[in-house]
Amino acid sequence: MPFRHKCPRERNKLLLLSGRQVFRSRLGGPAGHVAAAGSGQCSPCEAGAVPADDQQQCNFCFPGMAAELQGSTIFSECPAGRAAPLSGSGECTLCASGRYADSAGSQQCDECPAGAVPAEDSSLCQACPGGRAALSGSAQCSDCLAGAFAHSGSGQCSSCPVGRFSFAGSEACEACPAGYVAAAGSGQCSPCEAGAVPVDDQQQCRFCLPGKAALQGSTSCSECPAGRAAPLSGSGECALCASGR
Repeated sequence: MPFRHKCPRERNKLLLLSGRQVFRSRLGGPAGHVAAAGSGQCSPCEAGAVPADDQQQCNFCFPGMAAELQGSTIFSECPAGRAAPLSGSGECTLCASGRYADSAGSQQCDECPAGAVPAEDSSLCQACPGGRAALSGSAQCSDCLAGAFAHSGSGQCSSCPVGRFSFAGSEACEACPAGYVAAAGSGQCSPCEAGAVPVDDQQQCRFCLPGKAALQGSTSCSECPAGRAAPLSGSGECALCASGR
């Protein structure tokens, strides 16, 4: 049963409280309470409401504002990071995961755009660092997988092009060393096997032609020297000519 206070019958005087006119008893009728005309008792306004100017009834808080305690005298704006979507709110609620409210008095929380996530207090969005990405409304940034990269503020990770590779959480891809190749989206480079060398874009290997050979990881095929031969394509070495040849 709500607390009730007997309102004095003495003449009221007009006070100014936070920009709102509120009637109170000269003998100290309690703030935050109301009484209908002819009533001998005062009742506190419930949470989410404050007395009207004439203190005969309670008015609900506007959206974006709240009165957290029973018997409050004024509305309070929701701080950044919190919101009150409905009128008559008794409290401002913390923004849900992946959402933020960057100004006081917010009626709703919004999703962070792609490439950003809410700060710890949900009062603003922070860009994902390089090597990490986040879709719109994400609660946290995620590391890019090996073979992908992302610049700061990216909504998603992009695959490394041919001839390049990356480790997990990379901001950029690195070129494969000479003699190595990598397909698009590779997390590592691989050497060409013996008898093959990289093509110009370092995406794949090609076999050496007959009469030429290459060791594993070579960048080009070498012609067989005099006295040696490579009769087949893809030779890893030039064979010494047999006796009598």
